[in-house]
Amino acid sequence: MERIIIPKNVNEVENLYLSGPMTGYPKHNFSAFEAGATQLRGAGYKVFSPHEVKGEQDWGWADYMRADFPGVLGAQGIAVLDGWTESRGARAEVDLAHLLGAFVLPKDVWLSYRLTQNYNTYLRFH
Repeated sequence: MERIIIPKNVNEVENLYLSGPMTGYPKHNFSAFEAGATQLRGAGYKVFSPHEVKGEQDWGWADYMRADFPGVLGAQGIAVLDGWTESRGARAEVDLAHLLGAFVLPKDVWLSYRLTQNYNTYLRFH
């Protein structure tokens, strides 16, 4: 069991950036990003998801990161997908978010919090 403390002013967050692993995953893990973005939007968040960035045919990793960073810059919080710690890009997005003072929480915590805003802690069972 992991206990995650939710800051009191997290209820002010409306804009989220969805971060997670893409490189090395089948179809760049788009199914996880699509599901996550749909769930978060269904809970009322505005979501920037990098899987929705349309790059050019010859774009490399750095090109996509440059296109994604404005989404991090405009976000009040980062929703991370499973496996994000193994992703160089997701770690860079989270580092930038921390520098900017944004909240970084697992996607399921953002969803649970939105559904149960009366609680200031969330217990996740493994």
